[in-house]
Amino acid sequence: MIFSYTNGVIAFAIVGVCALVQLVLSPFYIYVNRVNDKKDREPSKINMILSFEMPIYPILNHFYHSMIYQTISLFCLFIALFLYFASGHKDITLLPISIKALICLLLLSIFTRYIFVKVYVILLSILAIQRFVLYFHPTSENHWLFKKNGLRLLIYLVYFLVTCEDFFYIVHHNYSAADASNKSLFVSHPYYL
Repeated sequence: MIFSYTNGVIAFAIVGVCALVQLVLSPFYIYVNRVNDKKDREPSKINMILSFEMPIYPILNHFYHSMIYQTISLFCLFIALFLYFASGHKDITLLPISIKALICLLLLSIFTRYIFVKVYVILLSILAIQRFVLYFHPTSENHWLFKKNGLRLLIYLVYFLVTCEDFFYIVHHNYSAADASNKSLFVSHPYYL
């Protein structure tokens, strides 16, 4: 048995501590973002000529808005758990519809948190590569400038690709044999499996 009771308690404690840290630090993040927002929006000298925004602003703005969404969903999670335990019902079918709706929101927020984490990693990688190139090759700034709509399109494209990847993994995992986790998505010939 891979997951024992002790491992579940440890995992639940780690998730609880991380959620508490997020709730404690989110007001500071909101404050720092509001203080730096005007500076992040200001274009550099080359951007003023081309009327582009600062290359990192749309990504930082996306991080800010999704962090607010994550914090609100975390508050809903705590409210749902509190109401569930305060109601004293062990059977979920006996719960009021409002608590059931919050539990459904909880399940949706778990999936969105999973997607957000994957997208954050990709966007941070793009941002790190962009900053690296601009730091070591400043004359290439005009090649790295994106219009606001272009960067928004990139963010939506990353979300679409990550969601499609997870969808295809779930479909492949559910409609394959028992050892689907050992199979590749790209090799379908039985000889190679």
